[in-house]
Amino acid sequence: MDLELLKAARARNIVAFCKLIDPQRSAEPSINHASISINHQPAFCSCLCYCFHFECTSSRRSDDQIMQSAAKSTSSTDRGQPTDDSTTNSAANTCPLIRQVTADGSGVLHIAASFGDVKPVEAVMERQRNEGGVAAVAALLRAENNRGDRPLHHAAATGSRETTERIVERAKQIMGEESEAAFVWFLRARNLDGQTCLHEAVRLGHRDVVEYLVREDARCCCRVPNRSREVAQPLVQAVDNERISPLYLATTLLREEIVEALLAESVASVISPSYSGPAGKTALHAAVLLSKELSSILVNWKPSLIRTPDESGSTPLHYLADGKYTDEASCISITELLLNKDPSSGYCEDSEDSLPIHVAAAYNTLCIIDQFVKMCPGCESSRNASGQTILHVAVQRGSYDIVRLVCSDVRFKMILNTKDNDGNTALHLAVQKGCRKTFGFLIGNRGVCVSTRNKNGYTPLDLAVLNKTSRWTYVTYWPGHQRWICNSLLAAGADYGTFRADHLPAGNIPAAAATDQAADSQAFSETLSKSAAVMATCAALLFNAALNMFLNADSVYRTSKNTTAAAATPQGIDQARLYLKVKKLSADSLSVSACAILLFAIAGFPILPGAIGRTVALILGLGVLVVSSMISLQALAERLDLSRVYGTGMGAFCLLLSLFYAVLRKYFHRTNLLVIPVLVAWQDSGSVVSMAAPLSVVWHDNTTMLSRHQQCLPRQKLCVTALFCHVVKKFIR
Repeated sequence: MDLELLKAARARNIVAFCKLIDPQRSAEPSINHASISINHQPAFCSCLCYCFHFECTSSRRSDDQIMQSAAKSTSSTDRGQPTDDSTTNSAANTCPLIRQVTADGSGVLHIAASFGDVKPVEAVMERQRNEGGVAAVAALLRAENNRGDRPLHHAAATGSRETTERIVERAKQIMGEESEAAFVWFLRARNLDGQTCLHEAVRLGHRDVVEYLVREDARCCCRVPNRSREVAQPLVQAVDNERISPLYLATTLLREEIVEALLAESVASVISPSYSGPAGKTALHAAVLLSKELSSILVNWKPSLIRTPDESGSTPLHYLADGKYTDEASCISITELLLNKDPSSGYCEDSEDSLPIHVAAAYNTLCIIDQFVKMCPGCESSRNASGQTILHVAVQRGSYDIVRLVCSDVRFKMILNTKDNDGNTALHLAVQKGCRKTFGFLIGNRGVCVSTRNKNGYTPLDLAVLNKTSRWTYVTYWPGHQRWICNSLLAAGADYGTFRADHLPAGNIPAAAATDQAADSQAFSETLSKSAAVMATCAALLFNAALNMFLNADSVYRTSKNTTAAAATPQGIDQARLYLKVKKLSADSLSVSACAILLFAIAGFPILPGAIGRTVALILGLGVLVVSSMISLQALAERLDLSRVYGTGMGAFCLLLSLFYAVLRKYFHRTNLLVIPVLVAWQDSGSVVSMAAPLSVVWHDNTTMLSRHQQCLPRQKLCVTALFCHVVKKFIR
């Protein structure tokens, strides 16, 4: 009988399943097709969601194997609730239906609840009551699978409110006779992940089930006082093992209607839902990054969430200030929403004493900076734990837009010369970092003092001299950068510190600057290596093409030279000349491509000392690669003239050239351009050769397509040259 049950469950045959459970029920049950369709959710599939998931074969076993390995009777109870194991074991031994019948340990009531229809659930519980009594039904309701899920979890996951309500009502009738607390423990039971039935309903977006469970749980709270360990936490306050509450889960899944349902039921009852999430975050921390509507709902429900920090002390405004997950319009609107509700939230500090405006400065979020300055007066002059203002942070993180705004707006005049805990102004940090763009913004403002001394007595000019003589300069930047900075400071009237020149610690720079420059050095070295790898790949492709032309020239020439007598004709002499020229050009391309590969190999190895030498090798290799490309193009033209094949070789070479250009543009973060040259037809009738060469230029947004058709002259060399010029012209555009 158990084997037939499994087959009926796998086939999702509710009629057969009910007949096997209770043969006396011959009438076909009314199937709620709407609820069954709800059951097909990606996160919780069909009735047998683990072992019998349609055609899954990774962990699937035959029905006979499953029945042979059926586990012992389930006697687990609500975690944390005292229970009488003798009653449960007795009920388990009375009726075999309690046995675990699937690979994941689910029993027949789990399977029946997963149908999304109330008839199988009624049939199973009625059969169990007739054969084992009320205690057997209670044991069946408390049965857990290997994940700790109970039939109520499965019913809530299907979205069938009728099935969920029937299980809850039957449990209330049976367990309510013992004690009200027993039913409360049943309703609030958790699986091994700490998730309740409400978590399942929220995850899969079943609002009707959510409203019913919250309302039923609220009635339990009115009847049973929630004292100490007598009962579990209410469903709306329960958090799983990752500290995720149902409200936080609904927020992260953008289920606005469920969030409204949870908050509405909490208003009607005396229980306030938990808003906690992982790492001490609240639902508002997630909402500000996802939806303005959800943020507005949560703020209107509990305005104190705006100032509630997570484990790092970050408020929702700190999360919003980085601007990484939301567009500019959403950032502005949500920031206005929070600051209008609580203007003081803009002054909240995290564990590093950083305000949200400091976070915005670090991530170059210009729109957020402007909102904070308008709605939180004085926050622009605030400092973090290191004594740094938003200008210090922007200079260190390379936020050019923020530096330009501060230097050009009179509202930030008071922080231009502010010192941090080490006595450094923003100009000190810009000189230490060696960034010409940031330094240019600062030195161009007349309000910036160019001779301020830090705690070590160094002026910006002293730091520029130290950086110029430091070995870090030659690893990270071109020496001309620091010389330009020195000359700019001298031209601006900067002074040296009160040191003798020979007492300056040449070759040493402050530890903070050394750390920053070491990181920049590593990033620059990685950039060189990646660039060299891309160029070496292109050079290897050219080397392969040249080698192919060099090795195939003999076969092409023998095919073109049909007879010995034909070789003595002017056409044969011309073919011999073309053959020698192809061999010479392909050999030259081979040697030049090999030289380019060697240069790129030198530039790509980070073990070689000196970034300048590697950079020079990269530039030289790029020049050699261009020369090799031109030689290969000329060799290809001669080979086409020799073989009188006008499509394959030229199309392949133009495609290679197009891909090479696309890689370059992709690497330099410019507009992607895909050039697809297609040779449509060729015809050779004596001295007349016509060839159509359409060139399609497709831009990255697929909105612009240009097609050009060019009729070439009989000379194949002119045809190749014209096509190449056409491609270059499109590239320049």
